[in-house]
Amino acid sequence: MVQRVYRQITEIDSEVKVTIATSKSQASAIHNQLGGKVSICVEPYRRDTFPAILLAAAYA
Repeated sequence: MVQRVYRQITEIDSEVKVTIATSKSQASAIHNQLGGKVSICVEPYRRDTFPAILLAAAYA
């Protein structure tokens, strides 16, 4: 699903810089699927959805 969403985003804007917010346990899987094409913002601790969104917004 990550690959499909990334492809859809880059079809709209091929120059876009994509950053994915995820947990430590998922970071390597995303890196394996997308390589260096995206930046990864890793949550230091799993705290559910709202803190992850705040972290992503602060990172952006």
